[in-house]
Amino acid sequence: KTQPKTILFAAMRDKDSKSSLELLRPVADRLICTSVPGMSRCETSAVLVEMAKAAGWTSPVSEEDPLRALAMAEQSASMVVVCGSLYLVGWMRSRLVPERRIDFA
Repeated sequence: KTQPKTILFAAMRDKDSKSSLELLRPVADRLICTSVPGMSRCETSAVLVEMAKAAGWTSPVSEEDPLRALAMAEQSASMVVVCGSLYLVGWMRSRLVPERRIDFA
């Protein structure tokens, strides 16, 4: 039996989000659309949900706050994938992964 997977997705307004959402549909059970705080280019989660419905997702969820979206995802999934915008991935990583110092000498 496969483990339930949830995708947290955000995208910039100038990207082809519907195509991305179509490609992601077969690989996850649930989609939570979110946004990147402070990023004015980011599409709203409500608009992304409408695109997701057009791309074949049956019950996409809208949550503007990415940390609340992550908490929602963790309640029902054994695997959560953060994708779409690398700005979202970077924003989440900066809050979830401790900084590491890398010495190149």
